[in-house]
Amino acid sequence: MKLNKKHILVAMPLVIITYLMVIASLSPLRFRNQLHQKALSDSLFMLSINPSFSNPVVKPLVKTEAFKQSMLQLSRYDSIGLSVNLPDSSMMLKLKGVVLYESNVVDFKIDPVLKGLRIAAYLNSFSRPVQSVASYSSFQKEPIVVKKAPATPEEALAMATLPDSIPLVPAYFWIELDCGIRLCVVQDDWKGSNEGKVRRKFKSDLRRLKIGNVFKSAIHPSAYYYTPTIIVETNADAAITIFRALPVLTKLSLMY
Repeated sequence: MKLNKKHILVAMPLVIITYLMVIASLSPLRFRNQLHQKALSDSLFMLSINPSFSNPVVKPLVKTEAFKQSMLQLSRYDSIGLSVNLPDSSMMLKLKGVVLYESNVVDFKIDPVLKGLRIAAYLNSFSRPVQSVASYSSFQKEPIVVKKAPATPEEALAMATLPDSIPLVPAYFWIELDCGIRLCVVQDDWKGSNEGKVRRKFKSDLRRLKIGNVFKSAIHPSAYYYTPTIIVETNADAAITIFRALPVLTKLSLMY
């Protein structure tokens, strides 16, 4: 009897680990299938899908056309929106179709699940702007600056010519989108020791979110929580500028 209990105690962790590994493997597939089924369930939308769209030569053109349609809709909103064109390595803040700010994308990484989307699921998800539902940043979105009132005109002039007193901090932010995807924007240069700490925290945060999804899926197997992530690298100034300019509920046009 003692031997059996010992075997059970040894086997239980292995069973749990195996179960979590299976969940971690199935969740991405479940997410991709959900996007495919969402597209297939829209019969009117599927009428616009031509089989030739999946052709490797035609596919980039179809994606470009979908991105243009999305940006056209983005230009109709009264608030600042964000367009991310990864093939062109560009990110832009736009208002009514006017480019307010542009930044180069230094590098990017796309979740394999998103790479494997069929063209119908891609068009159904990204031929119109997606919206943020939550966000997080390593810096203050609206920094509070406390300044002492100048006593003389000379002090006022000196204050006006001083550089921004808000220190440039290691920068990253992410936006959770209503299509179930997470867009992360990270600074590309991590030379200092402080930057290294923040980079490690960024990677740790992503691991924590992924592990959290696995455990939530294990508790609720019918849900299969999974959040594909797109990581975009740009310079720190651009990351901070873009996030601070965006409204809380952000509209975003995306092409990858």
